[in-house]
Amino acid sequence: MKKYWLKITVIISSLLALFSAVAIPLLVHFHNNITASTIITTKDPKEITSKEFLLVDGNEKDVLNEINKHYEIKEQKNDKGYFYEYIDPYTKIKFIEKPYKETFLTRKYLLGPKGLIYLANAFKKKVPFGPEVFNLQSVMLENKLNKTYLGLFTPQKDVIILNTNQLSDLNSQYSNIEYVVDNVLLPTLFHEYIHFFVSNYASIKQENDEQNKIIFNTNDADTIIAYWEKSFIDQFKGLLNFNYDKKFNPDLYKNFGKSFIANSFTLKELWDEANGEFNLLPNLDYFVEKYGGGKSYIFSKNGPEFTKTNIKYIYSADELVAREYLKYAFEPAYSSNNSKFYDYNVSTWTSNTQYFVPYALDQSRTYFTDFKNNLAKNFKNNLMFYPNNVYYFDLPKNHDDYLVNNLDRSQQFYNLFLNTLGYGYSINQIYVEKDWKSLDEKRVFIDDTKYKNIKISGFLQDKKLSGLALVDNNQIVDFSKIHYLSTFNFFGRSKNPLEDASAEYRRYPKQKFIPYITDKFLDTKLNINSTNNLLIKGWIDSNKDNIAQTNELVNFEFNVPNTFRDISTNVSFIALANEKAQLLDEKSYLALKVINQNNQAYIKVLK
Repeated sequence: MKKYWLKITVIISSLLALFSAVAIPLLVHFHNNITASTIITTKDPKEITSKEFLLVDGNEKDVLNEINKHYEIKEQKNDKGYFYEYIDPYTKIKFIEKPYKETFLTRKYLLGPKGLIYLANAFKKKVPFGPEVFNLQSVMLENKLNKTYLGLFTPQKDVIILNTNQLSDLNSQYSNIEYVVDNVLLPTLFHEYIHFFVSNYASIKQENDEQNKIIFNTNDADTIIAYWEKSFIDQFKGLLNFNYDKKFNPDLYKNFGKSFIANSFTLKELWDEANGEFNLLPNLDYFVEKYGGGKSYIFSKNGPEFTKTNIKYIYSADELVAREYLKYAFEPAYSSNNSKFYDYNVSTWTSNTQYFVPYALDQSRTYFTDFKNNLAKNFKNNLMFYPNNVYYFDLPKNHDDYLVNNLDRSQQFYNLFLNTLGYGYSINQIYVEKDWKSLDEKRVFIDDTKYKNIKISGFLQDKKLSGLALVDNNQIVDFSKIHYLSTFNFFGRSKNPLEDASAEYRRYPKQKFIPYITDKFLDTKLNINSTNNLLIKGWIDSNKDNIAQTNELVNFEFNVPNTFRDISTNVSFIALANEKAQLLDEKSYLALKVINQNNQAYIKVLK
């Protein structure tokens, strides 16, 4: 559903419908039916190794047993129909699959029970995550999306959807669990998870700062408006050379024809075409006048064509951040010399269609990639034209422009995301409770009364605290136990995965802190008119009764510097909804922020 605001179409986070009617099943009963079947060959999940996480606490053997723990699941049914649901014991993510085909006699699933467990384990092996993972409501596999969508993330629900639409007709040589999960579903899950990651940490409206609003131009009529942490975006652009406004090695362009994209756009122009600035709607006719309307562009002779509208979408900051981190850190299952790395076939009785695998698809939007080329080789070729890469590369001969960053910046790139995450800070984020209610089969609304409820996450040096408590006038307002993780799983890389995808080249922080999140949502009892601030205190359950008492509360050190981004529930979609409400004199949503007063953490209402 599109929302119109001051003649600007506001679509939050990558063209996702604000009120997408995705039903999250409620458990009703188990249903073990022999007619349920899968179309792929499944097996037990691959075990996670010690190279695939940073151990921050505990015994390695015990932690490996904990992170590899899984259990069998059975088909279930509720009023929405049949489904499989697996709740990962370590990440607590719900993995849900609905049948892609259902008749009176049979139901067919892509993954089924073993495949769903395999996917959950693959997530822990290959997707970087921090304590925000406990705020992800579910990963859903369903075939209701258009085939042009590989997947999507909905920030209003914190749900990732993986599209199985085109996979139900996979050719038999691709119908095994390793191929379907590791090479088709997992890259999309990685990409969408980075959307989720930045929606929690980088896509936040900073208090009293309008300069981090970005306008994404998706076509000549529509725009996306979103809030981003300005320092994050500025560093991201610099590290990837998106400030570079010259043609980088133009002598070679003539070999590729006029439709070659580098003939028309510098890296800076690609950014400017897709991303506007606050209070300055870009001149949408500028690039039409300069390069011609309706023109298509290519990155390689045999690769896909991209229209101006495509370019605006794929070079928007929203897509760039997810795509560039995937290019930087995703470890593909196959070498780029293997034909399975690039594509797979889907056959029906009328057609045989070739598709890029998602990882190669993301590469095709920046590299000279097609179904015939070697991606690792063309990665180097691409750098002769578009140096948007954080790994070291050689400058062309006789190149005298030293404005281009060509030295290895893989550590700085990792640090950018690690610092935005807030690694090492006693509180790195607060998360609002999101509860949706159905009006009818097609419409849902958000229960904004739950916006006063928050979870708190961060990093501590030990596990001494039992939990946290909210205090007002020396009275406990609410409290929660803490859930600790023994591992830190948000990784970077020191070597391009196209050259060597092994986990031994992963980057992790040198100093170890223990991630945590509160077990439950804390009821702040605050409303939009509240003027009191709540003190966050540590809780040590001395008498082991699981109830916080005032004599069990201890000071909670708040070590977050004032230069850090806001720790706030005022994420992009809430901030924009409130701006619209203020303009239309409607009810605003409650937004909360953690503030520092004398090295103690308080929660206040944002006005």
